[in-house]
Amino acid sequence: MNSPDRPSTRQRLASELNRQLVRKIARQELPQANKLAGYLSFSGILLEKILALQKTQTRRPVKPAGLSLQQAALLPCHIGQIHSQVGLLERWAYDEQGHVVHAHGSDRKLRWNAGTFMPRHACRYSLLLTRVEAQYLSDISLDYAGAEGFGSKEEFLAAWDQFYGSGDFASNLNPVIWAIAFELCSNAAASH
Repeated sequence: MNSPDRPSTRQRLASELNRQLVRKIARQELPQANKLAGYLSFSGILLEKILALQKTQTRRPVKPAGLSLQQAALLPCHIGQIHSQVGLLERWAYDEQGHVVHAHGSDRKLRWNAGTFMPRHACRYSLLLTRVEAQYLSDISLDYAGAEGFGSKEEFLAAWDQFYGSGDFASNLNPVIWAIAFELCSNAAASH
């Protein structure tokens, strides 16, 4: 039990987050208008579903593992906040002239690189975040599994376990995750 003079864990966490925010403002690290807040990468089939407007949500683990829902709700999402835009990373390669070529929509035989290594200026698309909230992984509904690009909750959870393995974020542990809804936007500045 906390004494009246000793701050609670929640108060200490909120105070630390406030100090971090002040430091970021002082260093001008906050996203500015028309500037991407971060980047997301998806596997080939999920990227295709995003571009076909069949996937409008993603779920990512809250880190560090083991936080409660109440603790996670005090943290800013590392992906971005509601109304921020994040770049959509794609598989890519350099062509013979040194230009970036995107794998999606290309039939060229090139040595494709993972989207996480894509030059950031070459993002063709961004995602406008329309909802960002912490929740338990098992809270996903059938409708939200469909918005994730899957036919059922079970199919989504199987894909989750394939990606995140049997460690701290395994579905049977019901980890706290970020549930993120988004809209696809083109990034005219990067289109070639």
